[in-house]
Amino acid sequence: MTKKTEASKSAILTACRGLEIDNDVGSFLASMIESDRGQQRSLHDTYYGNPEKDFQSNKTFVAEINKYPNLWEVAQRIEGLVTGQSSHAGGVIIYDEDITKTNSLMKLKSGDYVTAYDLHQSEELSDVKIDMLATEGLVRIRTCLDLLTEAGYIDKNLSLKERYFKFLGPYNINRDDPKMWENIWNGKVISLFQMEQDSGIKGIKLIKPKSVEELAVLNSVIRLMASEKGAEQPLDTWARYREDITQWYDEMREYGLKEEDVQWLAHHPAITQGMCESQESAMILVQEEKCGGNSLAWADRMRKGIAKKKPAELAKIREEYYKNAEEKGCDKKLVTYVLEKLISCQFGYSFNLSHCLSYSLIGLQEMNLARFYPLIYWNTANLIVDSASFAQMEDTEESYEDADIDEDSAEDDTDSYDADDYDGYDYIEIKDASGNVKKVKKTVDYGKISTAINRFKSYGIEVLPPDINFSKYTFTPDEKNNTITYGLRGITRISDDLIKEIISNRPYTSIDDFNSKIKTNKLQLLYLIKSGAFDGVSSGDRLEIMRDYLNKIADKKMRLTLQNMQMLIDKELIPESMILYKKLYLFNKFLKTNKDGIYYQLNEAAIKFIDKNFSLDYTEDGDKILQKTWDNLYKKAMDPMRAYLKENQSEILEKINSSLYNEVKEKYAMGNISSWEMESLSFYYHDHELANFQESFDDFNKLPEDPEVEYEFYAKDGRLVQVYKIHTIIGTVIDKDKKKKLITLLTPTGVVPVKIYKNQFALYDKQISQIGEDGKKHTLEKSWFRRGTLLRIQGIRRDHNFIPRKTKSSIYPVIMKIINTDNDTLEYQWERLEAD
Repeated sequence: MTKKTEASKSAILTACRGLEIDNDVGSFLASMIESDRGQQRSLHDTYYGNPEKDFQSNKTFVAEINKYPNLWEVAQRIEGLVTGQSSHAGGVIIYDEDITKTNSLMKLKSGDYVTAYDLHQSEELSDVKIDMLATEGLVRIRTCLDLLTEAGYIDKNLSLKERYFKFLGPYNINRDDPKMWENIWNGKVISLFQMEQDSGIKGIKLIKPKSVEELAVLNSVIRLMASEKGAEQPLDTWARYREDITQWYDEMREYGLKEEDVQWLAHHPAITQGMCESQESAMILVQEEKCGGNSLAWADRMRKGIAKKKPAELAKIREEYYKNAEEKGCDKKLVTYVLEKLISCQFGYSFNLSHCLSYSLIGLQEMNLARFYPLIYWNTANLIVDSASFAQMEDTEESYEDADIDEDSAEDDTDSYDADDYDGYDYIEIKDASGNVKKVKKTVDYGKISTAINRFKSYGIEVLPPDINFSKYTFTPDEKNNTITYGLRGITRISDDLIKEIISNRPYTSIDDFNSKIKTNKLQLLYLIKSGAFDGVSSGDRLEIMRDYLNKIADKKMRLTLQNMQMLIDKELIPESMILYKKLYLFNKFLKTNKDGIYYQLNEAAIKFIDKNFSLDYTEDGDKILQKTWDNLYKKAMDPMRAYLKENQSEILEKINSSLYNEVKEKYAMGNISSWEMESLSFYYHDHELANFQESFDDFNKLPEDPEVEYEFYAKDGRLVQVYKIHTIIGTVIDKDKKKKLITLLTPTGVVPVKIYKNQFALYDKQISQIGEDGKKHTLEKSWFRRGTLLRIQGIRRDHNFIPRKTKSSIYPVIMKIINTDNDTLEYQWERLEAD
């Protein structure tokens, strides 16, 4: 089942499409249906508010949706309709009785059974749900352990469990090393568990924790919310108090607390430097006699209200708290301060102590790995995890277009394609829950790889192209040079089996040595060259390596004879003075297709040709000629052409071989090293292809997250229309998601997700083909969203996405294809081709 907020957003978008309301309007309305800290809002909650959940009506949403007749009514009817199936990654419901007493089941396409009700509905029906999820932090730790074991830092004879407890066991890890703590202050430990987001990064810089206990407190404080709108954030408050704790004492006195109460709170064990940060701390405080002496059961009720994010329940708790304190004659100032200043910041969300400590211990394990071993191993482990380790699984239902294969060229590349496995990918067979065998393709998520690499490059971590003698399956740490080398599995068309062969036959001294040991097809070797895999075993640069290989596959000629006449004709190398011999050659070819026994059959044009250049005396019955007769005539007549070829052999050979080389270059190796890297690896080790042009375009990262209003006006129906300022970005397509209508664009300044409307996506993504005179289907133009395509896109930034759009005054299409970067100005294709 879909989350409530997502279902509500989908309802708005669907209603807008059905009523033919602009997609931008739908996206704007959907963006106002909020979800925070697990609080899911419905359309009803957004429009009317929900007092029980402490939701306020969104007045802007109400005003906007009322501008469009019938929109609200249609959206409400759509919301809640089941449109698909999904399952929680690790949600498990525990039953001690028949499932059907509280729930019902449904079967997914995979054959797995899940509850028909979502998690919230199931809990309302009294089901008990637990989440059994693997955390990415643990995957990072495991990956780093494996890398260290392979490098010899950890005994490979130990079992995984033994390795874990010996080197990372909670009682064996270092907790106090000053340099280890300084590393996280300085941002040297990337992806520190639960501290990866902006709040965690800011918290570490502000607080500079020096112990696991302080890190545990920080883990909770970064999740607290200001007690009232516009108030100081708890993290900033704690940073002030840590800098000068007397500020807290002075604030308590200014609030009106008695000195004895100030001292009581200042030394209370439930408070950490002015912060009541955990659920347990809040429970302890409300049970104190000074705060009403509430029961443990009541305190736990408050904890559940905090943990379950129940505003209505917390409102009752607040009311009961004050009533009880008043009845017991407690100091009103102190009671109010404890709840409103110390505890209420948890009412949005807070952790329990065990949660804080366990999270922090995982972070401490990561800090140990980054401190007591070469940092490059921890960095590599993170890059492997962030890039999904090159290994993804997806169904094999795809077209030639999806497989990036040129239908027209595939048929003459018999050494590059196999009829049964044309796409060059690896496949495995798996069984679903019903025992059905399914063929699944192992693919590479190039969008994730490129995003991860660019993130690491921003940290100053160098990621090198693959190396035929050093690279392994995925990213490989190079401790000596403090760099990370790209994995072989990330190179286009390089399969698992080929990787095993490459690794088992090392080392290689040259590309020729490699070819003597490993059998590859043409495209595989081309992609290895383009990726830079042979740079380390060649005396020349990558351009020279490519030139050498193109020369080998160009089928260059060593000598010329009349057998090469057709090639000379095709390449227009027959001079005007020898044009007769071109005609003779073509006439001879024609006769060969018109054999009749021992004769060549002649039509009217053939008879005229023989009459003009020979004599009709050689013909019989006026419409045929003996094959032997003609063959002798042709052989003697072509003697001058043979002499010409012999005399001009060197000059013509040079022209032919140059043409043959240019043909294979145009087919396989156009562009430059940067474009080759994008084609083969989906990341640029060298400069981005468009780096020299970036100054003329917008940097997505510097655009405001909300669209800028350039001007506004009132339409004839009285509706206020806002016109957004249009920005333009350029970049390379590195990935596309057809289901989400999303492309990932690598700009010269970083990775940008581009969210495209359905019809617009289909327009630019389709492959344009037509049936030729030969009756075959020929591709005129491939998708503009293929990996490696250079695009210019204009539109607006909304949150973390770029959305293509234009105003009426825009002279450019929203999306244009960049077709030439050789000059100082970019050359564009404005529109898609059209098939006849």
